[in-house]
Amino acid sequence: KGPVIPAGYPGTAGGLTAAPDSQALASGTFLLGLRTLGLPCVVACCGKIAGPAWGLVLAADYRIAAASSSFILPLWGPPECFGDLVGHTVAMQLCYTQGPVSALTMLEYGVIHQCQKGEDDTKRAAAEVARRIASTPSLACHQSTTMLSPAIETYASLVARGGVRA
Repeated sequence: KGPVIPAGYPGTAGGLTAAPDSQALASGTFLLGLRTLGLPCVVACCGKIAGPAWGLVLAADYRIAAASSSFILPLWGPPECFGDLVGHTVAMQLCYTQGPVSALTMLEYGVIHQCQKGEDDTKRAAAEVARRIASTPSLACHQSTTMLSPAIETYASLVARGGVRA
């Protein structure tokens, strides 16, 4: 609920103290910066996902949502990347559908990778996935970003180049 804030953002003790600059988030420069870290990103979705929050969700390597989450369609971002991210059939459906969609439907579509019972379970599951990824050797950890989905890098680059406006 409220702004989507990635936990453990570099340069802060234990996470962000304020939401990322809304212009940077809307323009995609925040997403590109997040991807240039070269580390896998895990996102926990709680509440409503709409507008530029879709950018954070789609730019993540692994996506977990609470069952109570609501995803507001259509998707935000450059549509030419959606087919590579979620498959062409699902991408068309997500671009043409409007209104709220449940987390379970997004799990069926393959947009999210896990659906948890509540917000606390979602955050715990995201922390566990992040711990598992971090426990791998550093070279494998850096390579796993492109192994999970090479289309994510393309998506973040297109958004940062102005492929979409909020």
